[in-house]
Amino acid sequence: MNEYGIIIESQLTKVVGECQKAGLELLIKHWDEISSLPFEKNLFVGEYITPPWELLSSAWKLLDKWDVLAPLALYDKTAADMGEPEERRASEKVCGDLRQPVYYTGLMFIKKSEAGEHFWQAFVEEMGTGCRELAFLRAMHRVKPLILQVPASWLSANRSVHDNQVRPARKVGPNLVKVSIGKGRHVMCRPGEEEKTLAHYKDMMSRRRGNNG
Repeated sequence: MNEYGIIIESQLTKVVGECQKAGLELLIKHWDEISSLPFEKNLFVGEYITPPWELLSSAWKLLDKWDVLAPLALYDKTAADMGEPEERRASEKVCGDLRQPVYYTGLMFIKKSEAGEHFWQAFVEEMGTGCRELAFLRAMHRVKPLILQVPASWLSANRSVHDNQVRPARKVGPNLVKVSIGKGRHVMCRPGEEEKTLAHYKDMMSRRRGNNG
């Protein structure tokens, strides 16, 4: 088994090219189809997120100590503000008080340790309910892996803060906005890319339904 690898859900040209340059293994597969962590140290990258290439060596080293690394998704909201009421009630049964920070699932480093593997399996089980951030929280409380919160600047392509104000979407952290794709579901993208993100998501789902047909 390879020690380091990156997992994405669709073909992202820049990520593919950088992985080739760095000699990193790359797996393109829908996360809910991954039953076991494919590498010893895994980086799961969501749509429109640029991996912090210059920080990867530090991140891999941190995984010697921690099972999971992830940044916070929101600074002004808690889990109690996420998802639909029904899912929040289900989350309360697992997590208790939802006045807790929310981790962003578009950038997750996970070690193939016992706790890391169990966390990933729990996350996949919980993912089908709608909000991935609440799924992460429930999996975290079920398994209790060692989780390190990394800076939100790890999400930025140039590690800087963007202040663009976008009306149709909700601001998420310093450089992302949240765009609704259905009841209790959303994707995140950079300000100004909402229409492109939705079009890409619809195309991806259409192709996925075609493949399953």
